[in-house]
Amino acid sequence: MRPVRSVTHGVQNEPALAAGAVMAIVNMLVVFQVWPMSAEQLSAVNTAVAAVLAVLVRHAVRPTVKPADDTQPADDVHPAPATR
Repeated sequence: MRPVRSVTHGVQNEPALAAGAVMAIVNMLVVFQVWPMSAEQLSAVNTAVAAVLAVLVRHAVRPTVKPADDTQPADDVHPAPATR
């Protein structure tokens, strides 16, 4: 189970990189006709996958500055507790 733990750890540390990889894999499956679809269908799938992944990435990261004043570091922003 070591490779699964390594992948999970990588996704938690680099959620944007993982999201980009998912988008690339979906598009490569279409390009190589493993998952045949029209250009319109691919556009819809890309839009939906990008939206879902954007929400997941945003949920995985935390702000480093206060939203009201983006020039000062946020002292009161704490990371969410780790879930396992």
